[in-house]
Amino acid sequence: MKGEVSFVGSDGERRKLSFSAEALFRLEEQLGKKTGEIEADMRNPEKFGFGVIRTMFWAGLLDTHPDLELKGVGCHFSKVDPVEACGLVVRAFNGAFGTLTEGAPANPPEPGQTP
Repeated sequence: MKGEVSFVGSDGERRKLSFSAEALFRLEEQLGKKTGEIEADMRNPEKFGFGVIRTMFWAGLLDTHPDLELKGVGCHFSKVDPVEACGLVVRAFNGAFGTLTEGAPANPPEPGQTP
């Protein structure tokens, strides 16, 4: 999937964030903002706090965990360093629109594999 970002949580579980049309719809619905507004907020540190990052993390997991509710995302979100969580969300969201930074691996190798 375009923009899919894989990562391994501190529990060793491999997870994927991606923003399909359905995930973006659910994100817009939850935040009460259109995708363009969310993208603009991501560039504003005053508006892009951990509440928004956590909600985006939840929406990014919906493609692989369709029944995950926002209140249940903590079991996944807590397995990632806060700075890493922010980076994963940004990469997956940007990748959904084809703007993934060149040279940044969208899908890291499986544990034990060489890049």
